[in-house]
Amino acid sequence: MIKRHVNSYPCSRRKRDKNNNENKAILNVGLVLIICTFMFIFITQSVISTGPVELKEIQVKPGDTLWSIVQRHYSVEVDIRRTIYQIKKVNNLASANLKPYQRLKLPIKK
Repeated sequence: MIKRHVNSYPCSRRKRDKNNNENKAILNVGLVLIICTFMFIFITQSVISTGPVELKEIQVKPGDTLWSIVQRHYSVEVDIRRTIYQIKKVNNLASANLKPYQRLKLPIKK
């Protein structure tokens, strides 16, 4: 007597699980793309200047640091770390080390 395997349940279950895993992978990729898009938009908006900027040139005094220069030349409302970053970027400084009598350009919003 030949026994036939009528129930194909295990095979169809594997196929269904495989389809579910593929769907989950597609959803995860989509979610990552959406998150990356929002992060890109947020970062570019925070970096873009919000108005015209003029550059004021100063000469570094002995003992000056970028922190002390920002405190001396900017209002209390500015974010000192962000302003230091902007000064380094405008002056192409690789580090925050300054030399006495060095000339620096300070970005000042109009």
